[in-house]
Amino acid sequence: ASGVASQMKEGLDFTVDRKEKTADLTERGMMVAEQLLGVDDVWDSWDPWGRYVLLALKAKELYLRDTHYLVREGQVMIVDESTGR
Repeated sequence: ASGVASQMKEGLDFTVDRKEKTADLTERGMMVAEQLLGVDDVWDSWDPWGRYVLLALKAKELYLRDTHYLVREGQVMIVDESTGR
């Protein structure tokens, strides 16, 4: 999903609402994701790639390394924005 998200373009393949911290695929984005993943439907209940692609897009667009999360010894640690820890 991360590889798919990295190839998508904001405004064309997906939209982001930074205030609400949400991301949504456009119709084109769904087709691009399906093509890149080699699936017929990203929302298929047996192979639900859509959810993973959206999570990858949110991570890519809304969260900054060393601000919102840290990577230490190969582990990702989420930073609490209210405490900074």
